[in-house]
Amino acid sequence: MRDPLHIAIDIDGVLADFVGGLLPHLSTALSRVVHEENITEYDIERALGMTPQEWADVWSRHEHRLYAEALPYADVHEGLATLSTLGRLTIQTGRPDGAAAATREWIAMHFDMPFDIHFRSGMPKYTEADRVDYFIEDHLNTALAAERGRGILIDRPWNRTGAPAHIQRMSTLIEAAAAIEADVRSLA
Repeated sequence: MRDPLHIAIDIDGVLADFVGGLLPHLSTALSRVVHEENITEYDIERALGMTPQEWADVWSRHEHRLYAEALPYADVHEGLATLSTLGRLTIQTGRPDGAAAATREWIAMHFDMPFDIHFRSGMPKYTEADRVDYFIEDHLNTALAAERGRGILIDRPWNRTGAPAHIQRMSTLIEAAAAIEADVRSLA
């Protein structure tokens, strides 16, 4: 019998619509409506043509509120329900340690399941030592680093360029869960 899978999941851009919560603040700062589709790279400041000071002002005023107030993506609960039947789920996030309390509260408020949570600010979110079978991520470089552990990239406007053809790109967490479930059935 096969050991249960170890599935690592990022928060922002996968579970939490962090960018959706940031859009009104960016729109106010830039005096124009900013849509998610305008954020075409992971570096929001560069994608929107903001000065470093404009970005720093928005980020410093809203960062900690966003960690606590971001809404989960609509499909997340169904996707997590499927994933939880396949193995152990770990959240691995680049959020800073200072956001740990708000992050744990956010998870407890939105999800009724246990997670191990690893805060990896300033270091790679994924390493071979994590021994995960799958890593579900919205950042292309992290998904590529996790390839040996089957990195899955959740499609977002900021990760649509530069991805090699072989990277698994999924539209939703439900789709990612279905792909992992199909992999498990094919190996049985």
